[in-house]
Amino acid sequence: MISFRQFNKSKNKSVLFIHGLFSSSGFWFEHLRQFRDFRIILCDIDYENFFENPVVCNNYIIDFVNKNNLHATISHSFGSAMNLNIDDAITRINICPITYKSRINSSDFILEIEKKTKLEKNFIEKMLYDAETYLKINQQASSMRIANMINFIPKNDSFFTYKGNANFDGDHFNIGRAIENILRLDELS
Repeated sequence: MISFRQFNKSKNKSVLFIHGLFSSSGFWFEHLRQFRDFRIILCDIDYENFFENPVVCNNYIIDFVNKNNLHATISHSFGSAMNLNIDDAITRINICPITYKSRINSSDFILEIEKKTKLEKNFIEKMLYDAETYLKINQQASSMRIANMINFIPKNDSFFTYKGNANFDGDHFNIGRAIENILRLDELS
């Protein structure tokens, strides 16, 4: 359901990476070298199981965070919904925070996910429905907590519009510039 892998275990500061809905921890691989000065923790979430019992899953992540003395969390897309539950004392960073958005071009998004993952359209639609339901149920808490996070919003997202100003060159899946900006944050030094 949820698993964690750690790298650079000898480093003092740790960063937890939380992937989006149709992804895995592999989404972060191309960016990890840039975090060589941190203990890296990759989280793999089976969102299909998550939607069956979100309270248990959220508590599992919160317990892990509390036991592992995290310095920061970095989430992408739907992972920002997981980031909402983490203590405000930890630096929480979202890239393409879908808790802060409206979906556009839904059919194009589904086609893109089909291409990237080989998942079937019916499954993708069900997962999107479950994700929207989860977000609606948690909407009030989300809007209050998202303001206490650092959000990176792409200039060219064909699938979502966001509240707030775009602050990195990229799109929903090309987040390299957001990573560069994150590494310059005072909160990570």
